[in-house]
Amino acid sequence: MYRPCTFGIEEEYLLVDLGSGRVLASPTATVVRRCREVLGEYFADEMFNSQIEVASPVFANVYEARSFLGESRQRLIAALAEEGVGLYCAASHPSADALRQQPRRLTHYRQIFDDYQHVARSSLLSGLHVHVGVPPGCDRMQLINRVLYWAPLLLVLSTSSPLWVGHDTGYMSYRRVICAQLVGL
Repeated sequence: MYRPCTFGIEEEYLLVDLGSGRVLASPTATVVRRCREVLGEYFADEMFNSQIEVASPVFANVYEARSFLGESRQRLIAALAEEGVGLYCAASHPSADALRQQPRRLTHYRQIFDDYQHVARSSLLSGLHVHVGVPPGCDRMQLINRVLYWAPLLLVLSTSSPLWVGHDTGYMSYRRVICAQLVGL
């Protein structure tokens, strides 16, 4: 019997000043409260105070995902605009100084910053993560082989800015370089 895969999406955003486009090192308590109110149970903290995450429910199809994420973004954009704050929805901000950002003081993140220090401090990155639920009985190797065809497109879609702290890095996507530092530890 055919049972389709389900999936969930985590989408991370940087909070920026609408006037200047700068990443907010320390968003106000009102800004954070508004994010929590708008997103409810789907709000999640991220590594830096200037970063939030939308952690979706489980979806059965792309139409549900598009509707949920589109509506969540629009509500969040409207609520934050009243505070002069916007969302930056790309992997790396081209001019943000990651070392000036304030790490979130939750135990899990505190441990990451203690363990990885400068590498963690420089990882002011946002991502979009898709988690796929594969039903029991599905041949996972066959599924992986079917997804491999799409790997080049997925790689292109995952690239980000060649800029870092306002400088051209010489890389097509500097996010990959930052992430490699975390993996290489």
